[in-house]
Amino acid sequence: MEKFQLNNLKHSGIGVLSTIMAGISLVTFITIIIIMRMNHLLNTSTLLLMGWLGIGSLIVSTIGFFFGIIGLFQKETFKRYSVIGIVGNGILTGIYLTFLIIGFNG
Repeated sequence: MEKFQLNNLKHSGIGVLSTIMAGISLVTFITIIIIMRMNHLLNTSTLLLMGWLGIGSLIVSTIGFFFGIIGLFQKETFKRYSVIGIVGNGILTGIYLTFLIIGFNG
């Protein structure tokens, strides 16, 4: 059976990478929330680790956001994963920045 294809467009590799980075950042965010809800695990080293994980995830989602923008402007590629990466990473970056500002303001 022949495969029917309307065009030769492929998904943008950097757009797919942006979506994967959003997924990694989301999983890390959920993990941080779960660990922070476990009061018996909270000590200074755990809190420090959660802070560094949050900052690392902020960096990952910010880079993923820019990768999504780059993927959006690549010619002759599908834009679906780039848009998903932009939206996901943009929301996560906003959440991380909000928590960071709240954390610094006490």
